[in-house]
Amino acid sequence: MEDITSAVTEPLGISGEDDAQSAVAKPLGFLGQVDAQLFWSTLILVSGITLWVIFGADNFSKSMSASQSWFSVNFGWSFSLSVAFFIIFLVWAAFSRYGDIPLGQDGDLPEFSYTSWIAFHVCYDRYDYFNHNPFEKGKEVRTK
Repeated sequence: MEDITSAVTEPLGISGEDDAQSAVAKPLGFLGQVDAQLFWSTLILVSGITLWVIFGADNFSKSMSASQSWFSVNFGWSFSLSVAFFIIFLVWAAFSRYGDIPLGQDGDLPEFSYTSWIAFHVCYDRYDYFNHNPFEKGKEVRTK
């Protein structure tokens, strides 16, 4: 445990075990070790938003709609750009040495082949589209 504490605290310039413990977390009742400043600031923020939703639902709804519209207009490009970067990252990860990391226990073989996985996804997408098509007139739009 001492090696882990020193590995974390030495780059921060914190020396001594007591200083490291007090800088990282402080006891706070039944919650155990938590950062008190982070805990209380988050509690106040979440409580304020919750009270706003409870006592001013119409005002909250209008404010969130306006902010969503503003973000969509002014930062819509960033969403498209981040999706493009994420797809590039996934392609890089798939073809790099990290693409060969198995999901599961060491030595486990995949339950399905690549072809089966692709077939599952393509078939489900077609099934989902034709059975829950939101663009078909006269049908009620269902959410999952």
